[in-house]
Amino acid sequence: MAVSVSSADVVREFGKEIALNNAVVDQCVAICRLYSLSAEQLAAKWEAFAISAKPVDENDDMRLPTLDRLSELKMSVQRD
Repeated sequence: MAVSVSSADVVREFGKEIALNNAVVDQCVAICRLYSLSAEQLAAKWEAFAISAKPVDENDDMRLPTLDRLSELKMSVQRD
């Protein structure tokens, strides 16, 4: 079943700061549609992923997704 997820849904779940990066928001929407996830479900998966992921360096802020980290999350969702 297709899930209807908008950019606004993603911003609501991840916070207004994510709206500063349209490419990340668009990728979040694409992942939701591809795997039939709600924005809330994706945010929960991101939170679990961010807790378990190893930081790349001391500046790696896992509070918000990046395109690179979303690629890793996507692979994780594929395995689930």
